[in-house]
Formats: sequence, structure tokens, C-alpha cells
Amino acid sequence: MRLKSVLADYQYLSRQLSFLHLAKRGDFVGLLNYEKLFTDQKYLSSFGTTFLLVFIHGLIAAFLPPLLAIAVNALGKNLQFRLRMLFTLPLAFFGPALIMLGPAFARGMWDMGSPGGTYLLLDGAAILAVTCALGLLVYSMVLRGQKESEQGGKLFSAPFIVTWLITQLATMAFTLQSFSVFSNMLPARDSVSLGSAVFLTMRNAQSGLTFSLSYLVFLLVALLGIVATVIIILGRVQLKHEPDIEPAVQPTRSGLTIPGWIVIVLGGIAALMVTLVPMILGVVKMLTSPSGSSNIELSTLFQVWVNSILPPLLVILFIQLPVAYLGALGIGAVQPFGKASQWLLLLFSPWLFVTSLPVAFAAFMNLRKADLVDSFIALTPPILISVPMLFIFTLFFRGVESKWREARASGMPMLNATMKHLIVPSLPIVVLMVTFSLIAATQDLIVPYLNGMSLDQSTATTMILRLYGTGVSAPTTSIITLFGFPVFLGFLSVLVILQIFYLDRLTLSREPASADVKAANS
Repeated sequence: MRLKSVLADYQYLSRQLSFLHLAKRGDFVGLLNYEKLFTDQKYLSSFGTTFLLVFIHGLIAAFLPPLLAIAVNALGKNLQFRLRMLFTLPLAFFGPALIMLGPAFARGMWDMGSPGGTYLLLDGAAILAVTCALGLLVYSMVLRGQKESEQGGKLFSAPFIVTWLITQLATMAFTLQSFSVFSNMLPARDSVSLGSAVFLTMRNAQSGLTFSLSYLVFLLVALLGIVATVIIILGRVQLKHEPDIEPAVQPTRSGLTIPGWIVIVLGGIAALMVTLVPMILGVVKMLTSPSGSSNIELSTLFQVWVNSILPPLLVILFIQLPVAYLGALGIGAVQPFGKASQWLLLLFSPWLFVTSLPVAFAAFMNLRKADLVDSFIALTPPILISVPMLFIFTLFFRGVESKWREARASGMPMLNATMKHLIVPSLPIVVLMVTFSLIAATQDLIVPYLNGMSLDQSTATTMILRLYGTGVSAPTTSIITLFGFPVFLGFLSVLVILQIFYLDRLTLSREPASADVKAANS
């Protein structure tokens, strides 16, 4: 009952913050909000903090992931396999567990009066683990592609350089949009990132500043997306599934250097620290708590599961996936304008790296006009077209398009050729993209925080945030354990199966120049 009382108080305050000021009609202020962003020391400090995080994240992504992939692929098959399983963990980890329980195993820095150092440590460990995991996955595809092509002995090939550039741009874009509730615990509240500043202005019902910050972040991210798309198109990269190649790349060197071992150890420690340690800590805390999980009612937990999983899953399966798949099939395989069809991706490029943060407040206002705030529909993701999914599918269909055309030229019926060379080979990558999309959507905080204010519309992330804000720790740990841990195991199982049977046979290579001639003659 105490928990419900606390949540009821929180719900009342949330409604006041969200509607009290928004209900008033203000005067048009023109560019005054933008002027405040660039003159107010509080927001100038946010720009400085963001650029610092971009620099740190970019530095990590620039060197450690490619070095890790090279080092891992210099080992034997058995050790490669074990390390790939280890670095699959961060791909499925439950972020709120690190945010809420992370300080517990970095408490020493708090005792020294440097919570800022703790924040940077946990933030750096998280970005290190995730970038190493994704980097090992993607750069290994590049190395396999080099082995299968005539550039087998050339390390810095075109696909390698394209991958490195896209990784840097993506890191910058996601850092611009990222925020952590953990940063709000810092003594200097003004020293938060732009993403956190957007979140704080939303919470404080400063609608003008929220729109201005959101628009500014969107413009920066959109520009990065356009640049990345041009690089992808000019680089002529493609994804291919090669079922006949060895599941793991053969060692490329006779031995592993000391820097290689250092990168593997650093990445491995980060992977364990941001995934298993918070989860284990949450389970132990819940089991050793006098009340255990009794602080959370079964009906509340079930509602959290439904609200967290079902809305994004429905949007992904019935809107994002069909639109992205059919669009990629047309651009990557059918190619109505020949090889120039790939430039159609420029139409979607501004949204390549956009997350829900820059568009969340606009979506909230639209839902408010339709009187749909605090409803089940309001928990759905505001971006209905998954542009990253469109791009990945397009790269894949570009890789298998030549086999499809050859089958058609040899007289195979259209349906048989399409099923054999396009649809069936793409099913595992469809599962992969749906999994990644659902992982990201279930951990979103901005949209459910704005749109689901009542207890009945709480997701796992908003429930954790609300409980954390009330100082009630036991239910927070219970949510992390009873929701985050099973979700982590479920996503991890899917990714491990894909890693074993599919991902180790994907290659990322450059489309041969002769492909243009073959396509014209077919």
C-alpha cells in the first residue's frame, strides 16, 4: 500500500508538471529560446559536456573496436568462439540495471567526493562494452569479406574505412541524443549533456526550450545521417551471407601482440562489468531483502511487462519491418533506376541516426491534442519507419541481388528465384534487426515518461525511475530482477543462436565494379 501511495503522489506531480504550464497560451517569442541556449551559462555548459562525451566516446570507438576485431581474429577458432560469446553479452544488456545499481560497485569514487568521476567511469564502461561488442561483430564481417575478395592481405580496405567512418558518425549522433538519469545525481546539475537537458526541460514543462533543444539536436543528427549515407553509397558496401566459408576467420598472424591482449582484457572486463555484475547484484539484493519481491504486486509486474514489450513489438512487426523490408527489396534488389536506385536512400538519410529523444515532445503534443496521452497507444514508438533497418536490409539485398538475377536469367521462375535467393536468406537478418529494435525500444525512457503517467501505463524504465525518485530501493531492485534479467536472457539466447549459426558467415565487402556491367546485361 505504501508503494501505491508513493506512486500516486508521483503521478499527481507528473501531471502538474506536464500540463500546468502547457495549458497556458504564451506569446510568440521567435528566436529568443535559441538565443537563451547560446547565452545562458547553464546551456553553454551542456554543450561543453556533450562535446566532452562525444570526444571520449569517439576516441573509444575509433581505436578499441577495430583493434579488438583484429586481435580476436588472430586467435584460434576455439578461443575466437569463446570471446564472441563473451562480447554478445553487452548487445543484450539491460541499461537501467547499470544506471541504478552501477554506483554500488563504484562507491569508492563517491566516498572521495567525485561523483562526476563515477558517472564518467560507468558511462565509459558502458560505451566501451557496447562499441567493442558491435565493433567485433561488424569489423569481423569486414575481415571475412577481405579474405573472400582479392584484398585479402590489405587491412585498410574501402569497406574497413567506410565502417570506421560510419562508426564514428554513429557514435557522435547517439552521444548527442543520449542521456542518463544517473547524471541528474551529479552535484553540478548544469553540467549535463544536451540529451539530459532536453529531458530536464520536458520535466520542468519548459516547452519553448524543449522544442528549441530538440530541433537543434535533430538538425545535428540529421546532418550526420546525410553524410553517413553518402559515404555508404560511394563506398559501394554490401552484406553477403556465405554459408560455405568457415564459421570463424582463420588466424591472420602467428601470434597475438601485447596491445591485442590489452584490448581483449579491457573489453572483456567492461562487458562483464556492465552486464553480469549489475544483474547479479540485483538478484542478490532482491533475495537478501527481508521482503524479497513482495514490494511488487503480481498484477503490477504483469502490466509492466505488457507495457514495455507489446507496444513496440506491434509497431516493429506490423509497421517498421514491412515498410523497411519492402523498401529495401525495391532499392537493393529490384533497383527500378539501376544502380542509381541506391541514391533513394538519401530521402531517408536524415533519420538514419535519429532516436525518439528529438521527436518525443512533438509526439507528446500531438497525442495531447488527440486526448491520447496516458493511453496504451501513447506508449508506441513515435518513429514509425525504422531507417537503420531499411539501410541494413538494403545492403543485404545488394549483396544477394546478383545471384537472384542470375537465377532469373537461367530460367528459374520469379517466385522460386525470389524465395531462394532473397526471402529465405534474409530471414535470420530480419530476426536480428527485430531483436535489436526491440532491445532499444524496451529501454526507452523519454516516450513512456511523457506519455504514460499513470501506474497502469508504466513501463519498466519509468517504473524504475519513479521508484528511484521516491527513495524506495527494494521495489526498484525487484523490477530490474524480475523484468530486466528475464528480458536479458531472452535477447541473449536469440543473439547467441544467430552468432553461432549465421553471423559468423556474414561478410561486409565492396561491390565489384563489374557488377554494373552484369546488371546491365541481365
